[in-house]
Amino acid sequence: MTNWDDLKELFEIVYNVPLNEKNSYVMTRNLREFMKTLIAGTLSLSPTENKKWKDKISTYLKDAKSKNPYEELPDQEREILQSIDTYLSDQKYQEVKSEIKNLSVLMIAKQSKIDKHIKTNKWSFPCAIFGMILTLVFGILSFVLA
Repeated sequence: MTNWDDLKELFEIVYNVPLNEKNSYVMTRNLREFMKTLIAGTLSLSPTENKKWKDKISTYLKDAKSKNPYEELPDQEREILQSIDTYLSDQKYQEVKSEIKNLSVLMIAKQSKIDKHIKTNKWSFPCAIFGMILTLVFGILSFVLA
């Protein structure tokens, strides 16, 4: 593997899909995981090989980040931020303001969804504990009464 194109080709062979904007985050995520393994030193590589791989992967990740800085975001947020970038480069500031408002509405909606899940999950743990205690009580009762 000598360049970014070799890495893309390897990804396409392993995952049997063409690499595009929608799935390139999978490759960068896997590269980050591999980088963690290299940093941890759990592979049986010589220090020179380890450094060489870390340097290559670091270069690939920087290149990917510069080409598509929002690839790890959900689709809606990524599209809004890409639109903002485009509008800023075209100096369309009204459209930028509109996209920022869209982003804030999306963030508010997601935060309310998170808050709803937090409220729901607040009772999950106590209910599980109560259920476990009842299970133990009835299990013990069945042995005692049998």
